[in-house]
Amino acid sequence: MNPIDGWQPISHSDTTADKCDEFQHRYIFKMEAISGDTVVEIVTTVFVLSTMFSMGLKLSITQLVGALRDRQLLIKSLVVNLVAVPLVAYHWCSVKHWIVS
Repeated sequence: MNPIDGWQPISHSDTTADKCDEFQHRYIFKMEAISGDTVVEIVTTVFVLSTMFSMGLKLSITQLVGALRDRQLLIKSLVVNLVAVPLVAYHWCSVKHWIVS
């Protein structure tokens, strides 16, 4: 017996159709459908990361270093990413939960 999910080899007396049915039952029909939310999250993540990467390639090294040396820009960026974005996300989740309830 195979230790993976208790699978046992099919005997030679079984027909090919029976083998296909068992294979479909064991492996194919166990796949779960991907929800729309998951698809949207994946597509959004790929879009955002690819956009950031392509914009990053357009900047020269001196522009990147200059942006990192600008303390005010760096502080604004940190505040937005560490405070504002989580607050908006929390607010959106609470509103979404309120709408669903």
